[in-house]
Amino acid sequence: MVVETGLEEFAFDWTLVQQRVEKFTRICTYDRGGYGGSELDAAPRTFAQINLELHELLRAAGEKPPYVLVGHSFGGPVIRNYAVRYPEEVAGMVLAESVAEHQPMILGGKPTLLKDFASGKAIPEPTLQTSKLHPEGARPGGPLARDYAVLPSPLQQLHQRFAGAAALEAAENSQREWSSEYLAQWDRQPQRGLLGTKPLLVITRAESGYDASPNYSLQQVDGQRLRAQTEQLQLSSNSAQWVVPFGHDLHLEAPGIVAAAIHVVVESARRHLPLANLN
Repeated sequence: MVVETGLEEFAFDWTLVQQRVEKFTRICTYDRGGYGGSELDAAPRTFAQINLELHELLRAAGEKPPYVLVGHSFGGPVIRNYAVRYPEEVAGMVLAESVAEHQPMILGGKPTLLKDFASGKAIPEPTLQTSKLHPEGARPGGPLARDYAVLPSPLQQLHQRFAGAAALEAAENSQREWSSEYLAQWDRQPQRGLLGTKPLLVITRAESGYDASPNYSLQQVDGQRLRAQTEQLQLSSNSAQWVVPFGHDLHLEAPGIVAAAIHVVVESARRHLPLANLN
C-alpha cells in the first residue's frame, strides 16, 4: 500500500501509522517533489504530474501493483486522480480527512470552496523532463503544532527544519493553484463510480475544526463539511465511512484508527469481500 500525504507533511510524519501497518502488509511512504529530501523537478505541480512521478518511483523501486492507496487531506484528491490515470494499479482506497469538491475552508474569515478559485485553464499533461520551479528563499518554520508532540523528538526537529524549506513553499503554491482546477472539473463532471466495486473507506473527523464567527453559521458550515465528506462514498459501490472523535491530523491523533481502516480495505481487496462483511 502507498501513502500520499497532505500539505506540509512528510513521509516520516506517518511513522506511527507505518509501525502498525507493517505488521500486516507492506507500506510505502514518500516525499513529493519539494518535500523533505526530494528535489523539486518538474513543474507545474498538477495532480497528474504528481501521479506520474509516483508511478515512476514505484516502478523504479520494484513495487508491484495493484496498490491500496491512502490519501490524507490534500493527498486525497491526488490519489483519486491516480485512479483516473492508472485504474489498473489501484486495488482500493482510504480517504483520511480528504479534501473534497464541496467541502468549505475558512479563508479570509468566511467559508470558501477551493474549486471557486479555478480559472478554467487547461491542465497540462505531465512530463518527466525537468522544468524547475524557482524557490525564493527559506521561510520561517514557525512553532511546531501540538499534534506533533507524539512523534520522537528527532522527527519533530526534522519536520520543523523541512517545513521552512523554500522548495516546499514553491511546490505547495503550485499544488494549490492546480488543485482548484481539478476540483472544479469534478464538480462539473462528478467522479461517481470511479472505483467500481473496489473498496473505499472514508475517515472523517467528528470535531468541527472551525472557529465560531459572526460571519457564518458554524452549524451550517460544519454540516456542509460532513455532507461533502459523505459524497465521496459515491466513488465506489463498495464503500463505507467512519466518523471518528478526532481532528484533522488523524495520522498523529489516531494512528490506530488509520491503520485499522487500511487493514479493512487491504482485507477486502485481498479476499474480494464487501466492506460490509469486514467493517
